[in-house]
Amino acid sequence: MPFAVSRRFAAHIAAIPAEEIARQYRLLTESGATRRVLTFFIYIMAAFLSPLPVALLCCLLDFAAEWFGARQMKGLIPASQPRRYLATLVALVVSQASFTTMLGFVYQSPAPLAAPFAAGVLTLTMLQLASIRVIHLPYAVTGLATTFCVALGAVVWNWPSRSGPAGLALTLLSLMAAAYFIHSVVRANHALHAGIAQEREAARLADLAKSRFLAQMSHELRTPLNAILGLGHAEMMQARDPEAVERMRLVTEAARGLAVILDDILDMAAIEAGHLPIRPVICDPAREIAAAAELYRPLFEAQGLAVRLEISPAFPAHVVLDSQRLRQCLSNLFSNALKHTAHGGVTLEARLAEATGAQGRIEIRVSDTGPGIPPDETERIFQPFQRGTSSQPGTGLGLSITRALARSMGGDLVLVPGSEGAQFLMTLAFATPQAGPARPALRCPGPHCPGPRCPVLCCPVPPRPNRPRADRR
Repeated sequence: MPFAVSRRFAAHIAAIPAEEIARQYRLLTESGATRRVLTFFIYIMAAFLSPLPVALLCCLLDFAAEWFGARQMKGLIPASQPRRYLATLVALVVSQASFTTMLGFVYQSPAPLAAPFAAGVLTLTMLQLASIRVIHLPYAVTGLATTFCVALGAVVWNWPSRSGPAGLALTLLSLMAAAYFIHSVVRANHALHAGIAQEREAARLADLAKSRFLAQMSHELRTPLNAILGLGHAEMMQARDPEAVERMRLVTEAARGLAVILDDILDMAAIEAGHLPIRPVICDPAREIAAAAELYRPLFEAQGLAVRLEISPAFPAHVVLDSQRLRQCLSNLFSNALKHTAHGGVTLEARLAEATGAQGRIEIRVSDTGPGIPPDETERIFQPFQRGTSSQPGTGLGLSITRALARSMGGDLVLVPGSEGAQFLMTLAFATPQAGPARPALRCPGPHCPGPRCPVLCCPVPPRPNRPRADRR
């Protein structure tokens, strides 16, 4: 029979989810400082109402057991570490027994306020068990049972000197009623925490299924879309009828817009799944910035807008970062400015923020002269599928993807408050390559060009073939 009971108990321990223990540990850790200060204050008060050696011994046992239990609980996996799990239960029993024993000695003190003090602290202890140890029900039940048994023993031990049989019976009934009520509260709070955890897990699984579905559908749609683009372009090149050429042009433009949306969906699905690929290479960030700007310059000029680049002379010539993701971030920011700027233009400023040894950080500011973004939307615009109060069409994924890319590359993307128009500050971390060739000078065609130290890249090297993205806020 003992072997069967032990096997049944081992099976019960193996069924305990490690995530539940982890949540219980986080809750205890978050409230640990406040609980320790309050407990220490109670022990100081008890030292004046009970024998000092008893209060000191109970205090040492209580704090040592709680420290040991927290250490055993951290990273605990009950299925593979049953002894550590049992150690946490034993530590809880020792901690609660020590604290309640101290209250028992306070209760038998002849001081006028000793009994009310002990009863009040005992109630506080039970409420603490019903509030911060309810995520894992065995912890709360074990602590409550230990507290009740020790308190019951203290009442029975002290009743001849405190009251008669009627007083003892009334005290026992009150104690049992309090324990029953706290036990019902413990179960209710545990059910509430368990329900919240189940709903959170269901939401996580549903979100993961959504991301997988979007990624799968995007891949399935990409194959026929590429065929539409290829055949449409070929038909447009061979058509002789102007109306047919115009129709095929509209078809290919619509297909390109759909391709951009599919790219956004794939990126967002990868971000939510935590599988966003970052491939650092040795590159010249100034040339990458200039290439991205040149890609959008015709679009800005077609709307009568100016594009200005200001790159610090101290900007690094060669760094190790993902140049493709850098261009994607800049493309999103340029497209965002293009959609929301009617007059003026866009300015990009790039500088070296810091450089320590083999690592550093660059800052890129993209400012436009559009209407700007209201202060109450400074964070909402970075959420997926949020476009603020803008009436411009779009998916609302551009800024959220750009921020996720920047953070994946060790930086961030924020909206600078108080600026005219919209100004976005993007920081990116980089590593310094072992050795690299010097960057050729990019000269300005103006008559007063200072040569290699010209901060305005007006005629950068031709960009690699690419197409503008239609990301929007």
